[in-house]
Amino acid sequence: MLIVLTVLLALYISWSIGSNDETMGTLAGCGYISMGRAVLIGAIADALGAILLGYRVEETIGRGLISVDLTYYDIFVIMVSMATWLIISSAMGIPISTTHSIVGAVTGLGVYKYGLQSLNLKSLVRIAAGWILSPLIGVIMAYFMEKFVSMYLKRRV
Repeated sequence: MLIVLTVLLALYISWSIGSNDETMGTLAGCGYISMGRAVLIGAIADALGAILLGYRVEETIGRGLISVDLTYYDIFVIMVSMATWLIISSAMGIPISTTHSIVGAVTGLGVYKYGLQSLNLKSLVRIAAGWILSPLIGVIMAYFMEKFVSMYLKRRV
C-alpha cells in the first residue's frame, strides 16, 4: 500500500510542478518550438539539473530548515501541501515557485508540530535573501546578456 501511495504522490507532485513551473514555456509560447519539443527539452534539462545539482537544494530544504528528523507522515503532509498549493495557484493563473511552496510547507509543519525552536533561522534567512536577490540578479543578468547578444551574436546570425 505504501508503494502505491508513493507512486500516486509522485504523480500528483509531477502534475502540480508541470502545471506551474514551465521551464520551456516561453520558447513554446513564442512559437519557436512546438509544445512537444518544449516538454522533451524541459524534461531532459530538469532531470540533468536534479541529478547534477539537486542534492544541494535537497539538503538545504530536507535537513537545513528545521532541526528535527521528519517522519514519513511529515514528508507526506509537506509534499501534498506543496503540490496542492501549486495546483490552486495554477488554476488561478498565478505563477509561483515550487521552492517557495516547499520551504513554506516545511517551515509551516515545523512550527506547527515542533515549535519555533525547530526552525534553523540562519538557513531560513539565507533562503529568504536568495528570494530577494533573485529578481535583482535576473534583471542584471538579462541586461548583460542582451548586451552580449547584441554585440556578438546578432551580428553573426
